[in-house]
Amino acid sequence: QKVYELYKGTVERVTGPRTVSAFLEKGVLSVPEFILAGDNLVSKCPTWSWEAGDPSKRKPYLPSDKQFLVTRNGMLLSN
Repeated sequence: QKVYELYKGTVERVTGPRTVSAFLEKGVLSVPEFILAGDNLVSKCPTWSWEAGDPSKRKPYLPSDKQFLVTRNGMLLSN
């Protein structure tokens, strides 16, 4: 786990955030696409919300109040 976190942190520092869409080719969102998709999810599904998180872990390329998405009080479906 620690090796992966080190690798991920290094890649993020070297490459920076994605600014061009690669959703169709690689299935990954650019920062603006992520924010737009999150806003759409939050507006349509009330169990989802944006969170600011720990200030020391914030990504500077995301709005401070939209660092990640969480869902609460969602229904659990069982078979």
